[in-house]
Amino acid sequence: MYYLETKRDFSVSIIRPTVSFILTATLLCSFYIGGSAWSNFIEEPYKEIAPLATGAKAEEKKSRKLFSLFSGDSIQKNVESQQIDSISYYFAADNIASVQEYSSLLAKEKAKLDRIFGSELKDPLKIEIYNDSSAIKEVSPGAVGYYKRRNQSIHLMKMDDEKRWERILLHEYTHYRIHQFAKVNGLSSKMEHLPFWFIEGLSEYVGYQDRVINHQILGETVDYRLLDTNKTIPPSLEHYKVYLQGYFTVKKLDSLYGSEIIAKLLLSESLNDFYNTLEKTTGQSTEEFQKTLLATY
Repeated sequence: MYYLETKRDFSVSIIRPTVSFILTATLLCSFYIGGSAWSNFIEEPYKEIAPLATGAKAEEKKSRKLFSLFSGDSIQKNVESQQIDSISYYFAADNIASVQEYSSLLAKEKAKLDRIFGSELKDPLKIEIYNDSSAIKEVSPGAVGYYKRRNQSIHLMKMDDEKRWERILLHEYTHYRIHQFAKVNGLSSKMEHLPFWFIEGLSEYVGYQDRVINHQILGETVDYRLLDTNKTIPPSLEHYKVYLQGYFTVKKLDSLYGSEIIAKLLLSESLNDFYNTLEKTTGQSTEEFQKTLLATY
């Protein structure tokens, strides 16, 4: 969950938020920000926003941060914008090369993703590129990328490591496509009908493309039902294990049954519907299928 560090007065606006407004803002942030905070395969999407320094400049930052969470406007200053293939990019002037790279990658992967999600989209996408960590960490400390469902926007740190930024961009873009698939098909836009592990596993699978991941780093598997939401994940379980188990599950399903099973699971109307489809397809209970998960590799 994200927590907002707020005070009753904002120096750059006439808004004087009440306690109820602050509580509402905090709750809405937890519902509307869906995304990722990456660091060497470990994702921690529910981190607290660190307290900012005191003073007028800090008050302005807090105001901009709160405003951006609900309006969708950039928290960066002096950003430029460009629209390519119906995607609006926001970036500092020296990041124009990244815009072209991002656009080329998404165009290259579009046909592959359309086979899973279809080509129809309900909402246009916005992608903002952050030039340094301080801006993006205003919203998510430690993050280098996340997707925000409320305004269909992806937020990414500029990275020089090509394989890393490709993976993270495709991971977050897959969040957007899953979200749009749900809206196009009249399903919950809050994504309550799909397990957390499946959403993140599919995003990982697309993000890693055809690269081989050593299954030994997963070790043992965990009951899928414990990974249905971030609230059901045991405190002792590291988040990256959830992503890995989801990744290997999606990879196995795709290798055995093709992308059709992924689309069929995405059409689930509830978690029970999802698991019924999974068991019917595999001919196994989730417990039995889980035991065979790593046997493929």
